[in-house]
Amino acid sequence: MASKIARGPLLVAAALLGTGHARAQTTASAAELVDALNRVFGTRRHARANHAKGLVVSGSFRPSRDAALVTKAVHLQPAQAPVKTTVRFSNFGGNPHVADGDPGAAPYGMAIKFALSNGEETDIVMHSFNGFPSRTTNEFRDFLTALAKSPAGSPQPSPLQRYAATHERARFFLDAVKPAPESFASQPYFGVNTFKFIDAAGAARYGRYRFVPDATRYLAQAAKPGGPPIICTLNCANGFRMRPSP
Repeated sequence: MASKIARGPLLVAAALLGTGHARAQTTASAAELVDALNRVFGTRRHARANHAKGLVVSGSFRPSRDAALVTKAVHLQPAQAPVKTTVRFSNFGGNPHVADGDPGAAPYGMAIKFALSNGEETDIVMHSFNGFPSRTTNEFRDFLTALAKSPAGSPQPSPLQRYAATHERARFFLDAVKPAPESFASQPYFGVNTFKFIDAAGAARYGRYRFVPDATRYLAQAAKPGGPPIICTLNCANGFRMRPSP
């Protein structure tokens, strides 16, 4: 089941998964994951360990009336002023200079921060692949470790191939075609995390966000000479303005 919760150039759909949700055991720490990412992409000063190259835009968000049927979250209630948002589009990997059309730049990321009326903030993290190579932080750490040990020219089968042979999610992620988009704003994005939605009656269900673009309302923009390498931004007429971000 999916419920549309926004209008405009990016349509937000919450793909609801039902009332039950099993949580897999996970123990790997954030520091372990960052270390594992740095082993894959290398350590760079003043750069993120992953999705190092990005573009930040700011705008506003107004939910549809359907949103209130799913959740009582403050920013998803229709009778309110538009919610200020900050959105970061990004390329995969730890290389802040990767070409946008490079196969290694996919899946592309989209992260949204909502500035709530009560002074708090909430976030959604998504990427352009419908899925994730692991279920837990432990599996993700092991996936990255195998990736780091499998540079081009590694003897076959490589550690990554051996890992993928016993981990279906990782194998599906590696084998999937991830074409470069015409624009950051012209492709769908899929929530990495599952959220618990609680409606006004107290009923709970779980789901992942899916952002679907209105393909008729985006603008491709080339980088200015000497400026930051970017491939696009949302049409400024839609309420977003562009500013490059590291």
